[in-house]
Amino acid sequence: MGPLAGISLLLPATFGLDATRAIVLLAGIYYGAMYGGSTTSILMRIPGEAASVMTCIDGYAMARKGRAGAALAIAAVGSFVAGTLSVVALMLLAPPLANLALRFGPPSMRPCSCWGSSCWRT
Repeated sequence: MGPLAGISLLLPATFGLDATRAIVLLAGIYYGAMYGGSTTSILMRIPGEAASVMTCIDGYAMARKGRAGAALAIAAVGSFVAGTLSVVALMLLAPPLANLALRFGPPSMRPCSCWGSSCWRT
């Protein structure tokens, strides 16, 4: 089960919680599921989600050479560092972006919606 399925299943459980606890719960589910997919990728060469495909290639090769512990440690440290840096970046960038978004009005939303519709094609 990937992070999206875990969040989707436990989203109704957050309706009775206050906003801070609900966000922390959903973030914990997301980070735990993203890290949990690396364990099966490294040890059994089965990616749990699309984000674990490269971990599957490199980590399984390390596990076959007898370095599974090192591969799991690298995945754990990398997950911790990336998660910590992303939370710090979110804390620093969210207030200015929220202020910018609040200044958007109907005249600004029209070009944004046209630009978004034109970028949708692949």
